[in-house]
Amino acid sequence: HDNVGQLLSSSKMMINAAMLQAPATAASLEEAQATLGKAIQEVRSLSKMMNAKWLEQFSLQENLQQEISRLHNMLQVNASLEALTDISLHNDQQLIIFRVVQEAIQNCLKHASASVINIDCLVQNNRLRMRITDNGKGMPSEAVSKAGSGLLHMQERIALLKGNIQWHKHVPSGTIVELDIPLR
Repeated sequence: HDNVGQLLSSSKMMINAAMLQAPATAASLEEAQATLGKAIQEVRSLSKMMNAKWLEQFSLQENLQQEISRLHNMLQVNASLEALTDISLHNDQQLIIFRVVQEAIQNCLKHASASVINIDCLVQNNRLRMRITDNGKGMPSEAVSKAGSGLLHMQERIALLKGNIQWHKHVPSGTIVELDIPLR
């Protein structure tokens, strides 16, 4: 990611230089510069969110809230987090759950073209129950049986925690992903 950040920053500097030389195209260059600025921020944000040591500094709720802020700021997605209680997890549990939620969010955006994503968390009877809903196209029921690597990785990760993951069609549109994980 360091090289990508350097390339984006170099491109931004080249646009600055071009703006000084060609004032007539300044408006287009300013728009390109703003887009590059957003891309640089996104690369920085993503690199932090991919770093397990960075994530360990914060609680699951804090990491999910950072992810929601990123969705709001970078992608203009209406996302929310409802966590009714503090969730105390070991670092390995937290990382696995966070990665599964990240994958669910990416599926909402990439495959379902969702514009609204809600994450609800509840600790009940020493179990973490999470529900991720979206307003996208929905997921055909046969999609789970023909799961691609993303869904399979989600299942495998939750199985490591001796938990369950299920996908349901959300009425009137969208998908519901439900996680049920025993807490240690």
